[in-house]
Amino acid sequence: MVHAILLGGDLNSQQGLFKLTMKSNITQAMAEIMAFAFNKVNPTIIHPLTYMWRVIHASQLLFNDFLEYLKVAEITMVHVLGFVGNE
Repeated sequence: MVHAILLGGDLNSQQGLFKLTMKSNITQAMAEIMAFAFNKVNPTIIHPLTYMWRVIHASQLLFNDFLEYLKVAEITMVHVLGFVGNE
C-alpha cells in the first residue's frame, strides 16, 4: 500500500491557522528579508525564511499545527534546489 505524501484534509484544516500566523508576521519578515538582501557584509547571518522554518520545526506545537505545510516547503526546496543544481 502506498501512503500519500500530503494529506489534503490536513492541509485544509491547517490552512486557517497557517494563514493567520503568516499574515500576522509578514511585515516583520519582509523587513528582515529586505535588510538581509541589502546587507551582504556578514555571510554568517542565515536567511530570515530559513530562520522562520527552523523556529517552526523546533516548536513541537507549531510543527504539529503546520505539519502538512512544512512538508510542502520541504518538497518545494528539494525540487527548486534540485532544478537549480541541474542548471
